[in-house]
Formats: sequence, structure tokens, C-alpha cells
Amino acid sequence: MGCGCNNSRDIRNWNSLLQSFPVDPLSVISYAELSVAGPSQVGQWALSSTYREPTVPSTWLPTPVSVNGEVTVISNGADQMQQQFDAQSWNFRNQTSNTSTTTPPPLRNTIFVRAGVEWTNIIPLTIQGSPHAVVDIELSRLDNAATRGNMQGTIPVIHWTGDTYTGLVLLRLVLYSSGRYSFGIRTIDNNTSPGPPGWGMFALDVVGV
Repeated sequence: MGCGCNNSRDIRNWNSLLQSFPVDPLSVISYAELSVAGPSQVGQWALSSTYREPTVPSTWLPTPVSVNGEVTVISNGADQMQQQFDAQSWNFRNQTSNTSTTTPPPLRNTIFVRAGVEWTNIIPLTIQGSPHAVVDIELSRLDNAATRGNMQGTIPVIHWTGDTYTGLVLLRLVLYSSGRYSFGIRTIDNNTSPGPPGWGMFALDVVGV
């Protein structure tokens, strides 16, 4: 039977993590959108059966995703001049990421964003397109991938598909409130020959202030 774990404070070990309930990313994310070369694509909420483990015979491969520079904050109040200036001032005063090669690799995944529905955070990501391009993306709480899912074995996610996601990809993210969140970005590539598609999982450490 499940451990009844409804939040991270109830999880004490891998046994309880495996039995915990998945957390809906919409509990902390107000809006999520991806932009590649063409028009922006709003993420779609879905219950996924492919977020936590690849479909056989596919396997986990090294993630093709990486952070590609500073997060930029813009105001969601286009008619509020003071709020627009506050966003410009915040960008001026704060370093939001550190992707320098002298930074330890795990810390390059840590970004600082501005929390609250007044602000959109534009997160630049690089998605490698070689040898195979990413064609399917899901965003959720990273710990959800360690659970067994809901009663149907599915995980609540924000889903993007129908495009080729390579090169510079902008993730526009709006958070409800401040906190530290560990998100997982699950990718599936378009490899069909010589083998099945490959799965990747990028751990994005988001500090909302």
C-alpha cells in the first residue's frame, strides 16, 4: 500500500519515495511555453505514461539539454510602466545562472528566477540535435519520475510535441510563489534507425525568489 506521502517532508527514504504520490507541476507553475525558431508553443497539461521510464526497447541516454545563459525576467503587466522597469532593474542587479566551464557541472543546472504571476522568466536552453533530434518534451517535478505514478501509473506533466526541438530553445516559465523546485525535462528523440528512440532527463534546479 502507499505511504500516504503528500509532501517531501513525509519522504524519509527510497521506499517512501517510490510509494509517494506524484505532484502536479501546475501546483507551482502558472504558465509554461516553448519557443524554437518559429512561433511559441504553449505546453499542454497531460497524464503521461512515458515520463518515468522509457518504453521498451528504448533506454535512458545522456540528456541533450543544457542551460544556455542568463534567465531574463519580463513583466506580465504591459500597461504598468513601473513594473516593466522593475523587471529591467531585476535583470540588471541579479546574476541568474552560471554556465562557465569553470563552474562545477551540476551547478550549471541551477537557475534563479523571479516568482509570482507578475513575472515571466525566459530560460534559454540548448538542445542538441545530433545525432538525433528531440521531438517530444515533458516537464514535471523531477521526483515524480521516482514514483509509481497514480492509480493508472501515469504522471501529471506539461507536454510539448509536434515540432523539432533543437538548438536554442526558450522556456517561458511563470511560478506562483517563491521556493526551490527540482524540475525534470524529459526528452524523446526521433531515432528509428539503427535503433529505437532514446529518452533523456535533464534536472533543472530552479530557485524562485
